[in-house]
Amino acid sequence: MSGRWCSPTSYPADVADSRHLLTLALTHRADGRTHVYKPVESKEKARRHVLRHLVSHVFGGSAASVMLNLVESGELTKKDLDEIRKRIALKSSKAK
Repeated sequence: MSGRWCSPTSYPADVADSRHLLTLALTHRADGRTHVYKPVESKEKARRHVLRHLVSHVFGGSAASVMLNLVESGELTKKDLDEIRKRIALKSSKAK
């Protein structure tokens, strides 16, 4: 699997960069000793933004590499795989 890990930077730098991206997607205000964080954009839009960054910077621009790593990791359930198959079939039928 390491052959598909196509990062031009180091893993710790990518993790730090991802954390930075998440902080950009939040507003912050201090309320006494409490710090309140609220999203600037919708959760779905923030996920897409972080995913695009991950694909671009960690996986060398290869969305297929992301998917293969997820499949090979063994962490996807049968339900996850069925949902992915269903979405791929739907996209494929729309592309025809």
